Amino acid sequence: MTVENEFKTPSIQERLFAAKKCALAGFSTAFHFDPVIYYDAWKQGYKETIDMIFDIVPNTSIKWISIGTLRMPTTQKTVIENRFPQTDILNGELLLGKDFKLRYDSSLRIEIYKYLAQYIKSKKSKAIIYLCMEDSNIWKAVFNS
Repeated sequence: MTVENEFKTPSIQERLFAAKKCALAGFSTAFHFDPVIYYDAWKQGYKETIDMIFDIVPNTSIKWISIGTLRMPTTQKTVIENRFPQTDILNGELLLGKDFKLRYDSSLRIEIYKYLAQYIKSKKSKAIIYLCMEDSNIWKAVFNS
């Protein structure tokens, strides 16, 4: 996964240096990994991003980190396929959930969330980590195991 999926946005480094400026001015910071996209090297890619966050932004300023995996209404998949036929963000298997959105299988979502939460915690972060748009069963599987 590379930046070709983030059209017309500042680089991650530019965004993190802006967050650092805010933190140094006394503001709290928060980060949102949403949507997390599953791809071949997802662990390495997200690990590098988390490393950048904690290398650049003062740890004490980070109050919240949210994590949510790719999800969308079924009609959105068709829109993405038509507008961006070369994209690889739809390569993971997407299943219809109880909320009528396409999502990764719950076991894959749990794997992703556990990995990211554990890696964030390994940075000695006191940030509150929460899951976006997930039911209590997923929360329990991630945080109570």
